[in-house]
Amino acid sequence: AVYAIMAIAAQETRHVTTVDVPGAYLNTDIVKPVYMKIDGTIADRLTLLDPSYAPFRKKEGTIFVKLIKALYGCIESSNLWYNFLKGKLQEMGFIINPKDSCVLNKDTAAGQLSLTLYVDDILVTCRSINEIKKFTEKLQSYFKETLTVHDGPVVSYLGQTFDLKQKGKV
Repeated sequence: AVYAIMAIAAQETRHVTTVDVPGAYLNTDIVKPVYMKIDGTIADRLTLLDPSYAPFRKKEGTIFVKLIKALYGCIESSNLWYNFLKGKLQEMGFIINPKDSCVLNKDTAAGQLSLTLYVDDILVTCRSINEIKKFTEKLQSYFKETLTVHDGPVVSYLGQTFDLKQKGKV
């Protein structure tokens, strides 16, 4: 999907932007109860920061906590994050590609705005840089942390560098 979107971007001389959502999973609430065991070393630090945790320490020094936000490493976190992000994008008018649920498109007056998702990394392409900027500003309004946004004819996405300086070539 990434290569197809980049080929379309090159052919149609689209602008390309990458967006990273820091702490993405922390934006989603845990639906079913999930408990995590915190080891003694981390529990030491936690109780120094907040002594109210001290009574909950076990004999071996560990603490069990109930998660209220998704964390990296939890089985359901990626699905919770995807559903959260998908919902926000659909609110913005994006339609999920029927062949690949990580590709979304939105028709605008300035042309199609296309997204490719990979966890918390988003590849954005459109002929109009203003449409991309409107998208990133709206997306930013959903998150407390500042998004990392890079644009230009040369962008890095998922460890690959794409150079769109020459019309029609990637």
